[in-house]
Amino acid sequence: MLDRLWTYTLGKRDLSPLRLIDFIALAIVTVRLIPRDAAAFASAAARPIILCGQHSLQIFCLGILLSAMVHVVMTQYDDSVGTQVALNAAGMGVMIAIAWLLDWYKTAGHDEGPPSLSPTTEPT
Repeated sequence: MLDRLWTYTLGKRDLSPLRLIDFIALAIVTVRLIPRDAAAFASAAARPIILCGQHSLQIFCLGILLSAMVHVVMTQYDDSVGTQVALNAAGMGVMIAIAWLLDWYKTAGHDEGPPSLSPTTEPT
């Protein structure tokens, strides 16, 4: 029974508490060692990463879509290392650009959502 339980907890199909130990340990160490107001967070190099993190759900979904598109390109055309590097760089650029656009839209006074489709005046 213990052998079966051990196999179940380490399998990649199921999300068991044992699979979260690495993530939780890394999160604790990160929170303890890096102060919230670290100078690295204010640098220009960190800004794209912070933007992607602020829009993580949208960027995650975009990453899934880009991953499928890259898979098609690589299986149909070319899967060399140069192509992989170029496609990864292009994908990161697209994700950063979309995160920037999402941030721009959010800060441009559109927090209330998209404009209404109903007319502003009564029809005659």
